[in-house]
Amino acid sequence: MESKIPTSFGYLLRICELGDENDYCKMDVSTFVASMEKDVFVEETVVSSELGEGGEDVSYGPKKVRLFFWEGGLSEDYCRDECVEGESSLSCSEHFDEVRSRECIMNDTIGCFRYGESELNESCVGGDVYRRGMCGELV
Repeated sequence: MESKIPTSFGYLLRICELGDENDYCKMDVSTFVASMEKDVFVEETVVSSELGEGGEDVSYGPKKVRLFFWEGGLSEDYCRDECVEGESSLSCSEHFDEVRSRECIMNDTIGCFRYGESELNESCVGGDVYRRGMCGELV
């Protein structure tokens, strides 16, 4: 998204769980403070799909996508967090035979939260790949 928005504008894109009672899909504190004196445009939409063959195999996980957008950008020394402290991210390994995880940690060099190094979370047997948080059959 960063390559699509002119540098004279600031933005924040949030993707949140729909109906999460603990996440109101709002700005993080540092972005809120940095954009306080600006007029902020906010737009949101819901994105969803039904995955699986039906029955017990069906997976439904709607997300709320919210875009905050303002003129004037942010100061050059502003650091945007790429994750939330304590959060982790799962992904497939290059050969799709392992599930890798990365923890969100404070990067002392730049003063923002960033994902750390990728670590083995789970080995998948027989060429299986990561799907919905677990190793699953290749589809």
